[in-house]
Parts: sequence; C-alpha cells; structure tokens
Amino acid sequence: MRIARTRKYKKFVVMWVVFSGCGFGSWWLCNPLKIGMYGSYGILMGGYMIAGIATAISQIAPYTYPMHHLEKELVSEGVSLIGWSGTFGAVIANGICTAMSHTVWGLGGILKMAVVPGVLMLVIVMKWKDVKG
Repeated sequence: MRIARTRKYKKFVVMWVVFSGCGFGSWWLCNPLKIGMYGSYGILMGGYMIAGIATAISQIAPYTYPMHHLEKELVSEGVSLIGWSGTFGAVIANGICTAMSHTVWGLGGILKMAVVPGVLMLVIVMKWKDVKG
C-alpha cells in the first residue's frame, strides 16, 4: 500500500537487494566439513527465511510499477510481461543450476552462484531513479 501511495520504488528495491544479499550471502558460510551438518543446515534455513523476505518484496515492486506508470489499456499486458519474464528467468536459472550440479562445483557452486544476480541487483539499484508523479 505504501508503494501504491508514494510511488517510490527505490527504497523497496534497496530492501530487496539487502535481504537478498544477506540471505543468499549467508550460504557462502555453509561448509559441512568445517561447521558440521547441523550448523550448515541452520545457516541454510536462516538464509532461506531472509531470502523469503526478499522474495516477498520482489513480488510487490515489479507488479505495482506497471499499474501506476502505464496507460490503463496496457496494465494487463505490462503485468503479464513481468510475470512471464520472471517465469522465463526462473526456467533459465533452473537449467543453469542443474548443469552446475553435474560439475565439480556441485551444490556448493549453486549456493555461491547467487552472488551473480546479487551484483546485478546492486547495479540496478545504483542506477535507479524514482519517477515523479
């Protein structure tokens, strides 16, 4: 409701980046050989909970943006394009993760790969300018 009222998205995108970075970044600490299986499991679950907050934010900002910045006739197409792009990106990411799981990097490489979208999100948020109006 706050986004819809203020139409200021940058703060929410920054929150998205921070929670994603904390959640996915915590996975870098997972090393069962050093901290044990239960310690790694705790870090994974904690990271998933923090990343869940990021996921909730990621469902709000992209979908409210076209609702306020597109012509009324184009809102449906804009929201549909956002949904399609998210699904397409998830399919590509799943393919990459599956391919990585069959390499020497294995699951550890998949968990550390989350830094790539994190860097992209950081670049986006640094270039972001809220639209006035």
